[in-house]
Amino acid sequence: MSLFNDKNLDAAFSNRQFLTRELDYDTMTPILAYAAVGGAGSTMMESAYDEGYGKASFIGINPLATFSARGMDVHIDFAGNTVNHSIDPYLLLPEFTVGRKSFGFVTYDGVRVKEKLPDRHPPKAVPDFFFRIYKTVISFDHQAQKLVIKHEGSEEELNQVVQKLFSINGLPVTHPQKMITLEPDVSDAEFADKVKRAKEYIRQGDIFQVVLSRTFSADINISSFALYRALRKLNPTPYLFLFEEADFSIIGASPELLVGVKDGVIETVPIAGTCKKGDDINKLLNDPKETSEHIMLVDLARNDVGAMAKPGTVSVTKFKNVKTYSHVSHIVSHVVGQMDSKYNSFDVLKSVLPAGTLSGAPKIRAMEIIDELEATRRGAYGGAVMIVDESGNLTSAITIRTIFKHGSTVEVRTGAGIVYDSVPEKEVEETYLKARGAMASIELALKGTL
Repeated sequence: MSLFNDKNLDAAFSNRQFLTRELDYDTMTPILAYAAVGGAGSTMMESAYDEGYGKASFIGINPLATFSARGMDVHIDFAGNTVNHSIDPYLLLPEFTVGRKSFGFVTYDGVRVKEKLPDRHPPKAVPDFFFRIYKTVISFDHQAQKLVIKHEGSEEELNQVVQKLFSINGLPVTHPQKMITLEPDVSDAEFADKVKRAKEYIRQGDIFQVVLSRTFSADINISSFALYRALRKLNPTPYLFLFEEADFSIIGASPELLVGVKDGVIETVPIAGTCKKGDDINKLLNDPKETSEHIMLVDLARNDVGAMAKPGTVSVTKFKNVKTYSHVSHIVSHVVGQMDSKYNSFDVLKSVLPAGTLSGAPKIRAMEIIDELEATRRGAYGGAVMIVDESGNLTSAITIRTIFKHGSTVEVRTGAGIVYDSVPEKEVEETYLKARGAMASIELALKGTL
């Protein structure tokens, strides 16, 4: 399938010629590098070490091509040209990303290209699909301690990037600002009432579980990079990301892999069951509500992986482990399978998104109830951010513990898993608990002490 409906543009896009340069790892960090060369139109994805993850960090600068879509309205920008398609974005993405490293995200609302859901709310200020290929990708291999720049362009351009990298004298200074309070889009009482309505659907047999969310927001005047620096300082999770565009930014510290596809092996890591950091872990593991929710979502993850895997290859390699993060502890399991050769990484992504841990079970009916009970569309929340490598391997993290910024407005959205035994007041508390890390990061950025 032609991306550009033009032989010359298709040929130019397929002509991949890279310059590579290895630099001194000891004198540069990802955050310093981004301060030197990043900004609007750039992306940073960092990794904290975590059981095999967190081996590398990446910065993309100087956009080469951009893929964006709302529903099936697809727009591809390359070499000063914009080409429009009316098609399922998942069908074009394998061709758009092949042979180059690409960075992107799919919002929760991207599910509407495969499922017919109610549409009560206006769209958010963010595309459903957004993927970017950069002329320049800076890679940090934290284990081998290597810093490599891969550039698609001239030697002179590459030299300019290197010069800019190593001419920076330090990080930008932040200044104290007035503290603010993020206000919820629905009150505690309203959210508790929505929990009760969700429980009624569970009693009636419509669903077993549903994740209800709400948004906390405020207006502030602070840079996306300052918010990212604060978030990464307080929340060193396995998946740190900053998508910085002219009209919006997505700033996140996700603890949860949505799905990884590497050399034909599919892996997903369902996280469900939450308590405060420092609380009794055994109490969490023996809590009927938390464990039933977790088991239900592990089963859903097995089904999602099984739909794309060779028969008999799906297994749960880790079950009901507890992982502790900056503010909470979670119950975590690992599900793996061998991808059927007739599928690709984007087929797998389409199959699993949104995660059961952000929607519920059965998934489609849960999403219908989400659209009914929640006050707005979710946008980025509950979707996924990802890197796709040159061979089509994909690593995606669920877009949670995230700050969404558009204009001067910042939003933090969090949810609670509702099951038969849910206590509405506890689910209200869980939305605050999950928002704590992002809210504390906003406060730190406003203090001007970074």
